[in-house]
Amino acid sequence: MKENGLESPFLLIISREGREEFVKNELGTRFLGAKFAFSRPGFLSFKQADAVSANQKNWKWSATENLVFPLRSALFVGKWTAEKGFALTPTISPADLAAAVSAPGSLHFHALDFTPSPKENEFTRDLSREALAERYPGCLSAVTEALAPVGLGALIDAAPWNADAAVGDPILQAIAVSDKEVWLAWTRLRETEFGFPGGESRITAPAAAPSRAYLKFAEAAQLIERKFGKPIFKPEDRAIEVGSAPGGACFGLLERGLRVTGVDRGQMDPIILQNTRFTRVDSSIGDWMFPESVNAEWLLIDMNAEARIAVRECKPLTDYIKRGLKGIFFTLKLNQ
Repeated sequence: MKENGLESPFLLIISREGREEFVKNELGTRFLGAKFAFSRPGFLSFKQADAVSANQKNWKWSATENLVFPLRSALFVGKWTAEKGFALTPTISPADLAAAVSAPGSLHFHALDFTPSPKENEFTRDLSREALAERYPGCLSAVTEALAPVGLGALIDAAPWNADAAVGDPILQAIAVSDKEVWLAWTRLRETEFGFPGGESRITAPAAAPSRAYLKFAEAAQLIERKFGKPIFKPEDRAIEVGSAPGGACFGLLERGLRVTGVDRGQMDPIILQNTRFTRVDSSIGDWMFPESVNAEWLLIDMNAEARIAVRECKPLTDYIKRGLKGIFFTLKLNQ
């Protein structure tokens, strides 16, 4: 049995739209033989060859565990076309796929649309069962029929459709890439990924949140709390955010009952300034002569600076409060 039961000639990547070049650069750096093969906005595929011999290599799911920029990575397992129906890729047998899908965890079936049509709203990558059947007549029945001999047909029919998967759950993804072609991919949800189709968190910012920094903080907090299985913040915990303006992350912290100190020369949103649990420090971190009484359980660093500069500027504060720290949220700015 191959590693994880599956090896595939193609690795499929779902990313944020506009961040495809980051994915390409990461794959090119991590895998010297990785070659970009196909893309749509927010979706890419890669082949792989031995860096020395240039011979074709198969992708193993475990090799992509620590990728940073993909929302989700998956192994290509087969495709359906309007002319030829459905066929597994030659490197994968029905038995291999059945073993990967029937491993511990509930199977989820996610269907996503990556045809060139424009998005209508934030979550239109989803394809409902009805939409898939209407746009690609015979696709789903061909897939289930082909996999029925190994018991996967009924399992796919019964799988939650576009539901939130749990860490470790196997996921089959039907990915529409053109008007006449749907690809099938397999993955298992990792701790660093959200369980909705396409790796979406489905977290939305309240209308009153001053900036999208709220989402960055809320998504990071949710992943950490999912890992620990409980809330990580306690009411009256103290937090310091360096680079806090206009206050998106502060809004999320205050929502959770924390006492927050924001360090920034930029203007804070009035909704933050009016909160009695917020203290503003009108200073850059380098100029802040923090008092001896300063302390915090949480430190957030969201400076508009390169990572090494942000670390250097925050080091005196970090060294001073590190005994009481429970964690640091660090926003990595990709200015270059």
